[in-house]
Amino acid sequence: MNTRASHLLIPIVAQTSLSAAHGADKSSFNLFNPVPKEQMRELATDRPDRTESPYSVDPGHFQFEVDLVNSTLDGGTTSTNFASFNAKAGLTESMDFQILFSPASTFAGAGQSKFVVGDLTLRLKKNIFGNDEGDMAFGVMPYITLPTQSESLGSSSTILGASIPFAYPLPAGFSGGLMLEPTYDLSSTGEFNDKFAFASMITFGHDIWGDVGGYIEFYNELSASPWVSTLDLGLTWGMTPDLQWDVGANIGMTDATEDLNWFAGVSFRL
Repeated sequence: MNTRASHLLIPIVAQTSLSAAHGADKSSFNLFNPVPKEQMRELATDRPDRTESPYSVDPGHFQFEVDLVNSTLDGGTTSTNFASFNAKAGLTESMDFQILFSPASTFAGAGQSKFVVGDLTLRLKKNIFGNDEGDMAFGVMPYITLPTQSESLGSSSTILGASIPFAYPLPAGFSGGLMLEPTYDLSSTGEFNDKFAFASMITFGHDIWGDVGGYIEFYNELSASPWVSTLDLGLTWGMTPDLQWDVGANIGMTDATEDLNWFAGVSFRL
């Protein structure tokens, strides 16, 4: 893949310098004064892996990342989200605002089935360095998750968190991503250890053929609950510079982790 259609595949971009956006001064642009099309950076998405992108959406432009279907299997139960989305708006040269929402979720198991609306998450991403130049990039993204779901399919608490992603090049055409994510449960009445959780993830990506890329990711979450860990695999296809398709699966590696989560999605920008 020769763009950032997957945010993992940054070395090729850095080596070939295909984008005219590299090194361009975008400080005069904002939400109401968009960056010209020819100066936009390569498409970078926060999906499909859990390691978020440190790159922000160009000011004045909008990006949508959609789970067409996302299904989780755990024992005899199945929960599925349809059309969950992340809608992004580029605010400045290094900052975007994001709204994540799951409008339709189903649960089946234990002799019952339910249909509910999912949770709402608001995020603000700030790229610290590497948005338009260099081989590495770093960002910070604080967020809040509100328990808008009506049943037990989503979070029952208000969660404050921060994603801290870092992207870096590796030898032999590989690229890497690393992210730390502390969270704090504002609704919990327990001790601090019961309210606090810490997730870490590391991911590796590589071009496979043409505009198709793949990744492997290792995810771990530590909290007062038992250890959660997954092995994540996926593929991306950059169909156009502004459109990416993806499929993937997250495989549970511990008893406390859901057995399997699989998904298919699309990302595009305007």
